[in-house]
Amino acid sequence: QNIESNKILIESQNELKINELKAIYKQKWIDDLRILVSTYLSTLEKISNRLIFINHTFTTENYTNLRFIENSSERLNEYEEINALFQEIPTYSARLSLYLEKKKKKYQRLLEREKILQASICTVFAVFFGEDVDQLGDKIRKVQSNLNEFQNLLISIILDKDLGGV
Repeated sequence: QNIESNKILIESQNELKINELKAIYKQKWIDDLRILVSTYLSTLEKISNRLIFINHTFTTENYTNLRFIENSSERLNEYEEINALFQEIPTYSARLSLYLEKKKKKYQRLLEREKILQASICTVFAVFFGEDVDQLGDKIRKVQSNLNEFQNLLISIILDKDLGGV
């Protein structure tokens, strides 16, 4: 009888250890996801802030006079800074997709929001090439709006994962 009770005790302890390791692994996974999301959102915020700075720094008249084709160094520098940040987005996007369950509706909505956000950033890039200069402020506000929607959805997914959902 002692041998049987010892076996049960050992099995119980093993099960507790396995559950403890699973909890530790899940917490590490969530922490890594949080770091990725914060880095990704930080990069998107930097892009947004640079665009806002451009909008405040240059008036529509200045943009009209500083054609990208004329090789304005200020304009080129602004474009290169934003473009360098923008080039990081696919890496963050791919890494994020590895964490999320692609069949979930929230994930599908997140992908849609992400594509809309990226497209809105690209429309602002068109300003650097002289298109729709007078709509710069509206395009930047659209980026802000799309970024907020993307950020809110992404945060809700992270909270769901933290709380055991999704």
